[in-house]
Amino acid sequence: MANATIRDVARVADVSVASASRALNGRDNVRPELRARVEAAAAQLGYVPHAGARSLSLSRTGTIGVVLPDLHGEFFSEFVRGMDREVSSRGLHLLLSNMHADPQQGIEALRAMRGRVDGLVVMAPQVDADALGSHLPASVPAILVNCAPNQQQRAELRVDNAAGAAAMVEHLVAGGRRAIVHIAGPGGNIDAEGRRRGYVEAMARAGLEPRVVEGTFEQPSGAAAVQTLLGQGDRCDAIFAGNDMMAIGALVALREAGIDVPGEIALAGFDDVPLAGLVSPALTTLRIGIAEVGARAIVRLADLIAAHDAWPPDAEATDDAQMLRAAGHTVALVEGSPMLDKITYPADFASAEARLAGTLVSRSATGFDVHRLEAGEELWLGGVLIPHDKGLSGHSDADVALHAITDALLGTIGAGDIGLHFPPSDPQWKDARSDQFLAHAAGLVRAAGGIVDFVDLTLMCEAPKIGPHRQAMRERIAEILQLPAAHVSVKATTTERLGFTGRGEGVAAQACATIRIPGQA
Repeated sequence: MANATIRDVARVADVSVASASRALNGRDNVRPELRARVEAAAAQLGYVPHAGARSLSLSRTGTIGVVLPDLHGEFFSEFVRGMDREVSSRGLHLLLSNMHADPQQGIEALRAMRGRVDGLVVMAPQVDADALGSHLPASVPAILVNCAPNQQQRAELRVDNAAGAAAMVEHLVAGGRRAIVHIAGPGGNIDAEGRRRGYVEAMARAGLEPRVVEGTFEQPSGAAAVQTLLGQGDRCDAIFAGNDMMAIGALVALREAGIDVPGEIALAGFDDVPLAGLVSPALTTLRIGIAEVGARAIVRLADLIAAHDAWPPDAEATDDAQMLRAAGHTVALVEGSPMLDKITYPADFASAEARLAGTLVSRSATGFDVHRLEAGEELWLGGVLIPHDKGLSGHSDADVALHAITDALLGTIGAGDIGLHFPPSDPQWKDARSDQFLAHAAGLVRAAGGIVDFVDLTLMCEAPKIGPHRQAMRERIAEILQLPAAHVSVKATTTERLGFTGRGEGVAAQACATIRIPGQA
């Protein structure tokens, strides 16, 4: 069981976090009955404050905690340089933590910093919003940079990745480029997903076919993507990489292949790291002002810390915005999505349902796939390994069920098909698990603001018998899509011994996916 937090104590005692903190810190301005209730809740939960928590509530450490996805590379060094410039001018220090692109390590880093820092700057684009919010100490001021949209009313700094990617595509199109390939960043990363979405939407507006090659945001993956394109003989006249480091890797591979840049193939990146201007030819890139974003995060966090310090200890604040206004700051309100409204009271459910009904439209699409049965192969269907004397041969683990559902989901948002995102000729996807493909497609739907409602799958084969494995398939598909199993239907039929399925030569799958998505998406 995870260690209890002050937020847990406040919930059990039915008081605010600030009131629970004051009671446990021995402040005088707490009613005796409230203090007793909080102490009883703390004892019930086994809550043990951090050794430095009490002193932290009365004094400052002069340290700002920073949690980053990585510390390697020019992007992060520029971000840290901007922060360091500001903290040095204020007589503060930085405490850096590298989460190594691992969400669990990011959560552990937040736990480790509890009680040791005055405020937090968190960049965690691959951490789920709920997980991030539940591990951010409510009493510690924090600035979130390029994190998933949060419902904790935390201050945020965000790059409009989709708009930036679209602007780059429009620039390339204006220069006469038509066959534009995108090297995407890692799945599950909101920066990468936003840039991919902006690229796909801009290509659609231009009447062009999108072509995506997967990458990792690291330089070698840019080179590998080019080698994949050249190996497939694909024709392109421009490459738009999801960040500058992948673009530089692509540049090296293009030059080694004797391809003129930008004469034969134009090359563009995203971020404008210092190295982008030092390579030859200089890289076309979209400047986001990395160091400036880091500096701005510290400036805003310093204002927020001062507002917390100035807030009367016996008053409860609804959120950081109230404290900032009280300290004399102007708080700009940016209209957000109603999808992020908090559910606080029972009546909010009806309000949310009415709002969703008016803003979301339904979309459905189908997917179809076929693979041959061959001896010596494993048989994966619906994400379940099925004992059989033959298995399916083909792309990845050849799971026709998951491939068909993946294509159906991609179809609901007009994002091409499985071959576009995971080309069979790319060696990195050889023997890959098909659940990766399905999870990726579901992530794209969510990135577009969509909600997966229902999936209906029909398998066509003479053997194996699907009935004994039907429920396991439903549960596995539901797990991948983060749906209740009741929202997944798995059916099976034969073709009355007609055709290749009737002769037992292969298995076919047809899927229909239904999503809800904002009407303007």
